Amino acid sequence: MEGIDRYSKDYIEMQQKQGVKFYKTPDAILQQQLTAYDAAVAKRKDNPLFVEIEASQRAFAERAVRWISTPT
Repeated sequence: MEGIDRYSKDYIEMQQKQGVKFYKTPDAILQQQLTAYDAAVAKRKDNPLFVEIEASQRAFAERAVRWISTPT
C-alpha cells in the first residue's frame, strides 16, 4: 500500500515538474503481450524454480492490482 501511495504521488510530481506523460497500453496490445507471456510460460513448465517464481509473481499481481483503479 505504501508503494502505491508513493508511486502515485511521484507520478503526479513527474507530470507537473518534468512534463512526463503516461499512457495506458491499448487493450489489444496488452492482450497480445499477455498471450505471448502465457506461451513463454507454457514452455518453461518443466523448470520447478521458474514455476515457483511465476506463481509468486501472479499471486502478487492479483493481490496488488485490485488496489489500483483507472480514472473514468
